[in-house]
Amino acid sequence: MIGDDDQRKLSALLDVLLPGTDGFPSGSAAGVGPRLSSAGVDAELICEVLGEIATAFADWPISERTSAIVALETQRADLFQVFLAAAYRAYYTAPAVLAVISATTGYHHPPQPVGYALPAFDETILEKVKRNPPSWRDAPSPNIEGSKQ
Repeated sequence: MIGDDDQRKLSALLDVLLPGTDGFPSGSAAGVGPRLSSAGVDAELICEVLGEIATAFADWPISERTSAIVALETQRADLFQVFLAAAYRAYYTAPAVLAVISATTGYHHPPQPVGYALPAFDETILEKVKRNPPSWRDAPSPNIEGSKQ
């Protein structure tokens, strides 16, 4: 479990990575922190990331936080990339973010498992292809009787 100080650092980190603009919530406001585990990050990795960040990180101005994150990305690219990918997954599947996407784009739900409504397929678009000769050749039959075992 993450303590209060680490929770503040995590929220500050997420808000630099996912600042929220144009009606989109920031990473912490979207609840990304608690959603990280469902996005593939365990508490150990979160603690490792937070261990790389100074204790007073949450109190720093945004420019200093950004510089610290750039340094983390440079020095621990492997760790940072795993964390960042999970943060993006958690952010873009958060209900608050999906609501903004829906309101601004008309995108209302993921295509699976029910899919999108599509017009009936028009077979006539295949007529030209159906008239073409085959563009493949038959594979030779294996010689089963003469094969070595």
